[in-house]
Amino acid sequence: MNKLALMMSILMFGNGISAAGLEVLQPAAEEMAIQESTESVERSDEQLEEAEVEETSESLEEITASSEEDVEVSSTTVEEQTETTDSSNEKKDTSAKAAVYAEALQAEDGYWLVGDAATLKTYIGTDKKNNIRLTADIDIGSTGLALYNSFVLDGAGHTITYNKAGSTAAGFYLQETNATVTMKNVNFGLADGSGATGYYGIITGFDAYPNMTMIFENINYTTNNGQPLYNLNGQIIFKGNNSFNQTGSSTYSQEWAETNYIEVESGTTKVVHNTTNMYGFIYAHGTNTNSPYASSANVVVRSGASFDVETGHAFFYSGSASYDQSIIVEDNAALAVKQTGTEATRKRFIYPNLGTGAATDFRFGVNSAVQLDLKIPMPLYNSRGGMTIGENAAYEMNVEEGNMFSVSTSGTFSMDIDRVQKAAFNGTAAGTLGIRSSSTSVANLSYRGTNRMKVAAYSSETAELPSAAFNKTETALSATNTTYQNVSGEALSTAELNALATSKRLVFSSVWVPEILSTAVTNESSQSAVLSVTSENRSFPATEATYFLFTNEGDTGTLEKAKHIYTMTDLSQQTEGTYQFEATDLNPNTTYWLQARVTNENGQSDWSQPITFSTDPDLQSLGIENEEDLTETTAKISGILANNTGFWTDFSNGQENPIFNQAADFGASYSDAVIQMEYSKNSDFSEAETTLVEQRFGPNDSQFSEELTNLRPSTTYYVRVKVTGISGREILFPFVYTFETKYGEYIDVSIPVEMIFATDDKEAGTENAGTIHSKDESYEIKNQGNVDTAVHVTGFTPENEAAKEIELLTDMNGQAASDQLALKLLARGTVMTETFLSQEIQTEPKLLGTMNTSDANILQLDFSGKFFNPLGKVLLPSYTLTLKFEKAE
Repeated sequence: MNKLALMMSILMFGNGISAAGLEVLQPAAEEMAIQESTESVERSDEQLEEAEVEETSESLEEITASSEEDVEVSSTTVEEQTETTDSSNEKKDTSAKAAVYAEALQAEDGYWLVGDAATLKTYIGTDKKNNIRLTADIDIGSTGLALYNSFVLDGAGHTITYNKAGSTAAGFYLQETNATVTMKNVNFGLADGSGATGYYGIITGFDAYPNMTMIFENINYTTNNGQPLYNLNGQIIFKGNNSFNQTGSSTYSQEWAETNYIEVESGTTKVVHNTTNMYGFIYAHGTNTNSPYASSANVVVRSGASFDVETGHAFFYSGSASYDQSIIVEDNAALAVKQTGTEATRKRFIYPNLGTGAATDFRFGVNSAVQLDLKIPMPLYNSRGGMTIGENAAYEMNVEEGNMFSVSTSGTFSMDIDRVQKAAFNGTAAGTLGIRSSSTSVANLSYRGTNRMKVAAYSSETAELPSAAFNKTETALSATNTTYQNVSGEALSTAELNALATSKRLVFSSVWVPEILSTAVTNESSQSAVLSVTSENRSFPATEATYFLFTNEGDTGTLEKAKHIYTMTDLSQQTEGTYQFEATDLNPNTTYWLQARVTNENGQSDWSQPITFSTDPDLQSLGIENEEDLTETTAKISGILANNTGFWTDFSNGQENPIFNQAADFGASYSDAVIQMEYSKNSDFSEAETTLVEQRFGPNDSQFSEELTNLRPSTTYYVRVKVTGISGREILFPFVYTFETKYGEYIDVSIPVEMIFATDDKEAGTENAGTIHSKDESYEIKNQGNVDTAVHVTGFTPENEAAKEIELLTDMNGQAASDQLALKLLARGTVMTETFLSQEIQTEPKLLGTMNTSDANILQLDFSGKFFNPLGKVLLPSYTLTLKFEKAE
């Protein structure tokens, strides 16, 4: 082991001893202390467990029913116990006892737990706790519980029953401006209809306090003598899934809600409302000017939410004919209203008839779903405003008796049907809609489709086939009951206008022709490319995909100027919505513009946006044109790149009258193309040489030539071409041209790069000391030419000072202990020669041997000799050996 390794080993070994000492050599006194400490911890744990068992033996009901004073006394007891010590003066950990109280009163998420009415009253009336969670069903009877801002009650699936009767201060109530309270995960009332009595709602919102917000989340309400919602001048918001089942004919079976604003923020709120008292479903009569919804009636269904109503009452029962009426169903939301009432007032959707000061705002958003099943026409009368049905919406309105709307000519109500999926209006009176305009020049009915809108008019609500159906892109009409007149857009014919006038059912539906989403081109080559188009077909499968290729961007969108049109009619092997076609007759080195159109049963899409692509160059020919272009050492290679070799079809007379096989004249010039020629003596192009072709000529500079020089006579060469054309891709053509240079005598010899000789010190002290030998086994010279070659040595020159100090001998007779070197070069071929390497050969070159071109084409060189001062100073001589090759005579 060397010293360095030994030292490293000792250091490593020493560190190991140190670590072991820390573990093993523990002082005895310290070990005893550790054992005592461990035993003490174990005893403390046992004591804590006993304390927890004693405390948890008290029932949860006893703890939660304790008064605040009881809790304070218990806290004092805990503090006294904490101050006591055992015989070892170790303090006991009493946190477990305090935790028992905390767990009994408060959940981990901070909610205060309540299992009885008394505690609920204390927490709300005295403590003003914000977050309360029930642990049992509770009957609060007629006890008044005044709520406050940020109050949240989580029923945890339990039931609350109450009896407010006609009192505003019974049960839950709220009298705090701008306050927000939340009830969630709770049931109100029992399955038999009892337990939710009173017409002031689950929470009574006092009239004098505006902008109070009541939030109900995951509520189930059942009653046969009550009303669930009362907040005249504030908001009522629903989240999650809520259900209301409200029936009865008793005193308190009244409206579903007395408020000016209902919002379904998320989830589904479903209401069945069938009471015999009062007339309205939503009774809007709040007038506090500090409320943004004063003197109006509003329902909002937010995106993704659903509001499902069945009622025997007027949907909006307003405090005045001047109240604005607003129903907003946002994108992807749903509203369903089914009226079941038979009494004259209850059959109305809106009460009273709207006056000229009232505005209607009915907006149904993108992808919304609205179903209105009404008894009689919606009484809009003199109101202004209107209804908008948004893109891809599904709207259906059914009226049992009469038109859709009752409108006066002094009103300005208008309808806008915008790219709907379907909007169906089913009634029993002529003209269907029943809307009116005071002027035939004012449009109060307009519709438009993404592509086209189909309008189907039926003579009755039960007819299976329309009496008339027509398609328009966009039309605006003036409608006055049974009179329809054109105002703007695509005009309806007289027959079409009459069909609307006599209809009792109208259905507007978008005619969905495909919409192009994208196009692409892949796998481009010189004459082919894969063309693809992706379309949205809206449940109407594509029947055709058509591709148009143009060679000028300015021609795009004009069928007659297309150079190629490919139409696919069999799409059975294609993925629905994405269609591919391989064009195989394109022109090389050409830029194209692609457009596509897709057809379904409704018609053809618009043109896609044009995209551009280019084909690759192609090689038409490559070779030596004339005999004089080839010599022993040169070859002039010429080629032609394909240009305007394709064909196109003339569609100037329309797609139905094409003129085929027109010669292409639109290929790009090769003047700027990068053309490279590779040539090699090996067919795999190893050790290939590359030259850049500069000379171009002919049509579009598609012809080229390049002279290859410094070639070997009588040698086979392989040539190929790479071109970068208009596509920008470098194309290596697979075609390889082969030729052989003309015969000529030439010498081509490979020689060793470096030849090394040395003495062998293993023979020191013997008579063989200083013997010279070749360091490698052999050095070979090989004849690769086509003539016999003679090899001469013509020089052996010292290259450094060490070599100059040595005397080169011409025989083996050297003087011992002198810096003399006798060095022989041995050449083994058909015969073997020996040549002493000395400076004399500078003037008298020596023949080493002759190599033929077949079986004796190798000459092996070796060194031998002796250095006569092997025990002298170390010398590292360097020499240059000069060989001469010439044709053998």
